[in-house]
Amino acid sequence: MTSSRTARPFSGALVGVQLAVVAITVALVAGVGVMRAVGEAESAAEQRIQDVADTIRRLPVVISAMQGEDPSGEIQPIVDAALTASGFQYITVADLNGIRVAHVDPERVGEPVSSDHGPIRDGAEFRGVETGPQGVTYRVKLPITAENGEVVGTISVGELVSEIRHQALAQSLPIALASLGSILLGALLAWLIARWLRRELYGVEPEQLVSLLQAHQAVMASGHEGVVTVDTAGRIQLVNAEAARLLGLDPEAAEALIGEEARVLPASIRDILADGAESHHAHLRRLGDFNVYAQAAEVRHCDRPVGRMVSLRDRTELDRAAARLQAERAEAELLRIEAHEFENRMHLVAGLIELGEYDEARSYLESAQDLRPVPSIEVPVLAAFISARIGVAAREHVTLELEGSSSVASDWPVFDEDLLVVANLVNNAVEATGFGGTVRLLLSGDEEAGVLQIRVDDDGPGFGDNPGGLLRRGVTTKEDGARHGIGLDSVNRAVSGRGGRLEFGASDLGGGSVIAALPLPGSSSGSDSPVSLAGTDARERNGTTEDHRGETA
Repeated sequence: MTSSRTARPFSGALVGVQLAVVAITVALVAGVGVMRAVGEAESAAEQRIQDVADTIRRLPVVISAMQGEDPSGEIQPIVDAALTASGFQYITVADLNGIRVAHVDPERVGEPVSSDHGPIRDGAEFRGVETGPQGVTYRVKLPITAENGEVVGTISVGELVSEIRHQALAQSLPIALASLGSILLGALLAWLIARWLRRELYGVEPEQLVSLLQAHQAVMASGHEGVVTVDTAGRIQLVNAEAARLLGLDPEAAEALIGEEARVLPASIRDILADGAESHHAHLRRLGDFNVYAQAAEVRHCDRPVGRMVSLRDRTELDRAAARLQAERAEAELLRIEAHEFENRMHLVAGLIELGEYDEARSYLESAQDLRPVPSIEVPVLAAFISARIGVAAREHVTLELEGSSSVASDWPVFDEDLLVVANLVNNAVEATGFGGTVRLLLSGDEEAGVLQIRVDDDGPGFGDNPGGLLRRGVTTKEDGARHGIGLDSVNRAVSGRGGRLEFGASDLGGGSVIAALPLPGSSSGSDSPVSLAGTDARERNGTTEDHRGETA
C-alpha cells in the first residue's frame, strides 16, 4: 500500500536539521551566558549596596551626628544625596532605640524601623532578602560605630529584588540579540548549503536514490546495448558490461576507466562524444573485431547539461535480430498460405461428404496428409499420431522410420504424457538431423512390466559432452533460443512424474539417441486417464508437440 503522505524535500529537511542544531547550540550558549550575566549583575548590585552602606556609616559627620542632639538634620541631606546618586529603593539610619533619624521618606523620620535591628545594635551585620513596606528587597544592615568602637546607631540600605533582576536582564539583552542574530545567520547558511547541495545532486531526493541505484545496476548489467557516459569535464563516469565487451576490455580494465579523461577511448567514440550536437542517427564504427552502431546524446537535468553519453549496438546482433524477424515474417506468411489451403481442402471434404462420397473423401484426406500405415501399433490413437508425424517429417525432407520390432497391443492405455514424450523427442530429432536426415522410432509396450519403451535415434550432430544439461529449462542447442528450451524439460517432467527414466546416448545412425521408459500410472491416480483422439489433436494444435531438440529449461 502506498502512503499518501508527501515526502519532505531533502533540502527542506536538511535546512530544518541544521537550523535545529544551530538553534539548540545557540540557545544553550545564550542560556549559560544570560545566567552568568544575571548572576554577575546581581552580585554587582549587592556589592554596590554594601559599598554605599559602608561608606555612609564611616562618614565622620554621620558618626558625630549620631552622638549629637539633632542627628536627623545632619544625616537626612546625606541620605537624600546618596539616594539620588545610587538610585536605591531606600536608605534608613536609626538610633540605638530603633527610631529612624533619616529615611527615603522624610515624613517617616521619628518612626520605628520596620525590621529588627537588635542584632545590628549588638555589632552584627546582615546581608540578605527581607520583606518591608516597599516590597521584597535585598538589604544590607550595618552598625555605626564611634572611634572607640561603641555602636551609636544602625544603617540599612536596600533595593527591590525585582529591580535588581530587571537591571540584570537588561544587561543580558545584548547576549540575547547576539544569539538571535546567530540563529538567523545559521538559518541563512543552512539554506545556502542545502541549495548548493541540491544543485550538486541535481535535485535528487534521498528516496529517489534507490531507484537511481536500480537503474544504474540495470544499465551496467545490460547485455543488449553498450553505454559510455562522460561528465561536463570530459571524465568517464560509466562503462557498462556490453560497452566493455565491444571495447575489448575485461571488467577490471573497464572499472579502471572511471574518472579517466575521455581521450583514452577509441578515436571513433571520442569524436562522437566531443560533438556537442544531438545525434539523431546511428553512426557505423569499427571497434576492434566489432562493427557497432554508435549514437551520442546530451544528458540534461532541469535544463542543465550534466554530460554526454554514447550508446553502442553490435551490428552483428542487430543483423541477427533482423534475420530472425524476416524468418518469422516468412513463417507467418507460410502459415497463412497453409491455412488458406487447409480451408479449401476442408470445403472439398465437406462437399464430398455432403454428396455421400465417403470413400473419395477418405482417399483425398489420405493423399493430402501423406498418412502412412503403422500396423505394428495396434492402438488407434497412437497409430494415427505416429502416421501423422511420419507425414510431417516427410514434408521437412526427413525420413521418419518406425523400427520393425515396435509393438503396442490394442488394449494398451495411452495417456497425455505418452504422446507428449513421443512428439517432443521425434520433433527434436527431425529438427536436429535436418534436410535429408533419418530418424528412427521404436515403440514397445511391455505388458508384463507395465512399461512403454520409447527410443528415438537420428543421424544429426548428437548431444555433445553434457546431454544432461539440456534438461534445464531454457537450455537449447538451437542458435535462436528465444522460442526453444522447453521440450526436453517437459519430457523430463512427464517421465519423472510417472516414475520412469530418461537416458541419452549415441545412435548407431551417427547422431543422438534418447530412451524413455514410461511405467503405467497407478489405478489410484484419477488424473492419469487415457487420452482420446480429440485430446491428441488439441495438444497438437496448441503447440505442445512443436518444440525442438534442447528445448528444455
